Amino acid sequence: RYLPEHRLSFGLVDEGKTPERVVRVLATKPGEKLPEPQIALLNDDDNLFSHTVTEHSGGAGYEIRVKLADGAPTGRHDAKLRIEFGGEYADESKEMSVTAIIR
Repeated sequence: RYLPEHRLSFGLVDEGKTPERVVRVLATKPGEKLPEPQIALLNDDDNLFSHTVTEHSGGAGYEIRVKLADGAPTGRHDAKLRIEFGGEYADESKEMSVTAIIR
């Protein structure tokens, strides 16, 4: 289960700010453990977004923090966050839009 499910929006951001947004990936069955996801930020040619992954509850969930880079220029910036799992969880992989508008 993904929270949020479809997109990661930073909304309007004042220039010089470096906000973070979080995606939580949770197991759907009690006691289930997920393998660590492989994360990629696609179409982020200017490297304006970065990410970190933290495991929770012994593998029952992960938290993916996406951060906007310091000094991101004004304008609209888009990327895709790809979250992939291997093995039996490959069907649970997901891509979601990441959007920020710097003013």
